[in-house]
Amino acid sequence: MTAFALATPRQMRATPRWAFHPVVAIAALAIVALGLRMWAPSDDPANTVCFVRRCTGHACPGCGLTRALAYLVRGDFVAMWAMHPLAPLVVVDAVAAAVLMWAIRSDRFTLKPNHLAIFASVHVVLLVGVWAARSAVGTLPV
Repeated sequence: MTAFALATPRQMRATPRWAFHPVVAIAALAIVALGLRMWAPSDDPANTVCFVRRCTGHACPGCGLTRALAYLVRGDFVAMWAMHPLAPLVVVDAVAAAVLMWAIRSDRFTLKPNHLAIFASVHVVLLVGVWAARSAVGTLPV
C-alpha cells in the first residue's frame, strides 16, 4: 500500500511528446522567471502568499522563498539571502527537474522510487534546518 506512485513508462508515453521537450520546459521556466521579475514582493505580513503563515501567524520552513526567488531574478542577492538562502537551490531543482523529465521521456534515465525519497528527504532536512537556524537567530522574514 503506497500513497505515492511514479508514472510508469507506458503512462508517460501517453503524454504528448512535446510536453517533455526541453524547449517547453525552458519556456515554462522563463515564463515563471518573467512573472517573478514583474512581481513586486511586499514585506507586509498581511499580504503573504504562505497559507501556513496566514492561518497560524508563524513562518513555515518555506516562508520567504517566493519573495527570495523574485529578488534572485532581479539580481538583488542580499535581499534574496535575507528572505531565504535556499532560493538558488529551488532554481537548480527546477532546471534539474526539466532535464530529468526530458531524460526519462527519452528513455535515457530511469527514476527509482528510492531516488525520489532520498531527494525529498535531503530537501526536507535542508528546509527544516535553515528554518530552525533562522528561528534561533531571529532572522525569519516578516
